[in-house]
Amino acid sequence: MLKMIKYNLKSRYLLIIISTVICFAIAFTSLLNEDFLQRYYVGNNSYKIGPGSSPISMISVLACILCTIIPVIEFSFKMRKVNIDQMYSLPIKREKLYLAKFISGFIEILIPITITFVYCLLVVISNEHMFDLIYFLPYFGCLIVGMFILYSTITFAFTRTNTMLDGIINIFLYIFVFVLLIMELRFYTDIEDVLHFNSLYLYSPISSITSYFELKLREQGLNSIGKTSYYKMIDGWIEANIFLGVIGVASFILFIVLNKRDKAEDSMQISNSWFSYKTLIPIYTFITILFVIDENVSNFIFVFVGVYIAYVVFRRSLKIKKWDYIVFAIVFASTIIFHLIFEQDSSNIIYDDPNSFGWLLLL
Repeated sequence: MLKMIKYNLKSRYLLIIISTVICFAIAFTSLLNEDFLQRYYVGNNSYKIGPGSSPISMISVLACILCTIIPVIEFSFKMRKVNIDQMYSLPIKREKLYLAKFISGFIEILIPITITFVYCLLVVISNEHMFDLIYFLPYFGCLIVGMFILYSTITFAFTRTNTMLDGIINIFLYIFVFVLLIMELRFYTDIEDVLHFNSLYLYSPISSITSYFELKLREQGLNSIGKTSYYKMIDGWIEANIFLGVIGVASFILFIVLNKRDKAEDSMQISNSWFSYKTLIPIYTFITILFVIDENVSNFIFVFVGVYIAYVVFRRSLKIKKWDYIVFAIVFASTIIFHLIFEQDSSNIIYDDPNSFGWLLLL
């Protein structure tokens, strides 16, 4: 497997160089005239100099971008019959093949991010600042963990499909599914008290890590001038990170297990995985119905059209299967029942409006 990793990295050396140059160029341009100090108003028309913004936000954004792009590049072979036949003909077990591709892809992200981080740290050190430098090191360690969680989840989402387009759509659906689901469920349950809905994007772990260490980097300097940081951690961010961390680890395990069972002939075929359209379309249908259920009934026309288009994309045909209609009917009925049972506040429903869906509550 080590030879396979070396081979992958050697074949990707140009990609590594290009991504490193781009990241470095962005960092160099952003920090060219950066001032790590700023003025703070302390009252009585007086100001004091305190810490400005650190470059870790930029590093985190670059990490998120690479963790989204590299899986598509590294595992695109799975979406082409010729390429996947060549890969499966290699004298290496399939699980080791995918693990080698996974590791080499992660290294392709680590190299440019590490170089960019070191450069940014050197720029900070060489300029006047008021940061507590010790926090740069744990930030980078936590960033690597966050990158692994994000990279694992996106890689799993992409490889659960059989075409490039399906893979990209699946990544997009995974990015928002948890936050949108929690956003709607918070109106019916107390789930927001455990997992704050703003913290459940796939990028949330890296985002919260960045916010936390931005706070710690500037805390000592701000305290010295009697100011507090305007960076505030979102309620429930620790629980949300644990949840998404579990999702990331599970994604990595399922990535190895399920890819081992995939057949080469499935490449370029309809993506029938339960971790793709089969499950995500009903979930998004549930979310959408809850979103429009108390609005104008005419909005349901758009729901029906949207679900139909989703199944057309899934089936790659204007004629969708009878089972798809049955699934939609089950989800529609279940969502209405869920709404009627668990709705906590119906005071805003307009019962006397014939175009309002609230009339169902009178049944």
